[in-house]
Amino acid sequence: MKPFAEWRGDGPTTGAANTAVTVTQAAINQMTHYVSSFEVVVIGAAPGSDMLIEIKSGTTVLWRTYIGNAAARGTSVGGNFIPPLKGTAENTAVTLEVAAGGGSTQAVASLAGFSW
Repeated sequence: MKPFAEWRGDGPTTGAANTAVTVTQAAINQMTHYVSSFEVVVIGAAPGSDMLIEIKSGTTVLWRTYIGNAAARGTSVGGNFIPPLKGTAENTAVTLEVAAGGGSTQAVASLAGFSW
């Protein structure tokens, strides 16, 4: 029987302004990752440019959105995937990547799912 593992990853809760945020679930031998939810929240000043948000399996983009420039502090983007986003292959990491928003913008991010 194939093993099953739930996981959740959080990016830093504080950090330098205008810095990209990445949350990674490392590859697990002989398991494929499934992303069930994510959230990104602006915690600093309003972004001066759009903040691209991508969920990737290896280098393949599974899902993409953004937080628009001038979004207010506390603006969030997130959701649950039903069915979950399936990683591209076994032994492949998944990442949530949030682009820097310029100026004094900061963001926090989390990613959750399971591996099977």
